[in-house]
Amino acid sequence: MDIQTVALVCVILLAYFIVLGGLVLNKRRKLNHEIRGMLGDLKGLEKDLLSIQKDVLLRQGRVDLIRKDVQALRVAIEQEKKAAAQSDAPRQDIVGVLMSMGKVTDSDLLRVTAHLEETKSGSSVEEALVILGIVSPEDMEIATQEVL
Repeated sequence: MDIQTVALVCVILLAYFIVLGGLVLNKRRKLNHEIRGMLGDLKGLEKDLLSIQKDVLLRQGRVDLIRKDVQALRVAIEQEKKAAAQSDAPRQDIVGVLMSMGKVTDSDLLRVTAHLEETKSGSSVEEALVILGIVSPEDMEIATQEVL
């Protein structure tokens, strides 16, 4: 091999390595750009995850408060049941007392209900009983005193 052939081979190899180095450098730049983009996406996802975790903690706190409220309501219901069971005389309303006195019948209550629906006056059942003359004001006063 003469010197010219060796020089030509060296020039070709040098050109090959320069082109190959440029290709590798270009590929490296593209990969670095993709990695930076992925890192940015990752930071955004981390922020979203932290936000979700905070939201979950808040909701768990609310659930705990609701559970405490439900438990308190259950205790209150049980106490009311016990108090009602210990009560000797069940509490009655005025209409119930009037019915037990024999002053009002079921048919009277139907008449009163029909009257209230027709007139739409906003009167109570007790007021309508007096207005219709089914019960005297004195009987209403006696029934009211018994309820109290």
